Amino acid sequence: MEVSIFKKVLYGIAPEVGASLGKVISPEVIPNFLACQIETRKFSLYILCSENNDWAFVEDYDPESCELIFINNELISSKLKDIYNIKTLTKEELNLPFKATNSMLESDIKYWRPKTMGEGLFNWWD
Repeated sequence: MEVSIFKKVLYGIAPEVGASLGKVISPEVIPNFLACQIETRKFSLYILCSENNDWAFVEDYDPESCELIFINNELISSKLKDIYNIKTLTKEELNLPFKATNSMLESDIKYWRPKTMGEGLFNWWD
């Protein structure tokens, strides 16, 4: 996902959910995803989008930490689907046991040994 497209999507949905956006965190080499904080009066979370266009939400995000706690957000998920036809992955899907996808390298999988789909799709692999 290009940063400019990620920003366009975020700036498109923010007014729809009454949210303000934080700084877009763009990786230099790792991790393999973009992140941005989105805040409303009712919640604060980070939206993630991987280099393979996988979308998810996490409670908090520290670029130096390799730990993500995935969450669901029905409001933003529905807006992403309705406006941009983007399907966000649920925490249940991301916490399923790992299964390789076509976009993943076998050498990375053997070396990093992800346990869940979330670890495989949103990672700090170099």
